[in-house]
Amino acid sequence: MLIEKRRNRHPFNKLIQGGERLVQLEGLNVRTWLHFNSTMESGSCSSLVLPLLNGRLVLVYNLARKGWEIPGGKLKNGETQLECAKRELLEETGLVSGDLVFICSYLVEKDGRQMKGNIFGCEITAFEPVPDGIETSGVGLFKNCPNKVTMDDGFLQYAFKELL
Repeated sequence: MLIEKRRNRHPFNKLIQGGERLVQLEGLNVRTWLHFNSTMESGSCSSLVLPLLNGRLVLVYNLARKGWEIPGGKLKNGETQLECAKRELLEETGLVSGDLVFICSYLVEKDGRQMKGNIFGCEITAFEPVPDGIETSGVGLFKNCPNKVTMDDGFLQYAFKELL
């Protein structure tokens, strides 16, 4: 009974409840499909993480793309989606995740290319951002979606609406 209560209070329940479903998001020259309750194992190339701390989403500023985004990146050879998510979160933010929760798989079409992978969520208990790195410059806590995001497909706006 206690486990069931904890599960019901999980901040990602709003995103993952309701069984299998497909959500399509569109922006300027970009389309994204989120497939909830269905992992993308074969051919997946990236893992993304939605880290929450005290009701705020942790985002990183990407220098090359000049905007805020959720931590994540490409799988290394022999790495699982979960291992990639944990590694990318640590590398880009300095945060060590507790249990990662699978949220959905995704497919993005932009500029004639396809990108795909899985999105995980986690709750963070302490926040000590890493110094600026090669890829990122700054880690921030957000209650609302920032104006300058790297992927203008509506995903971050959707995540903020559903999570916070």
